[in-house]
Amino acid sequence: MTEARYVCEGTCGGSVSEEEFNSGKNVCGTDGCPKKGEPLVRND
Repeated sequence: MTEARYVCEGTCGGSVSEEEFNSGKNVCGTDGCPKKGEPLVRND
């Protein structure tokens, strides 16, 4: 079974683990990404 990931739907393609998401990394923080500041979406 794979771990759930939370991903940015913007062009940066950033992702974090569920643990990182739960510790507060729940929005895109990549400079220059059109979705910066937008919530990450669960991708499992």
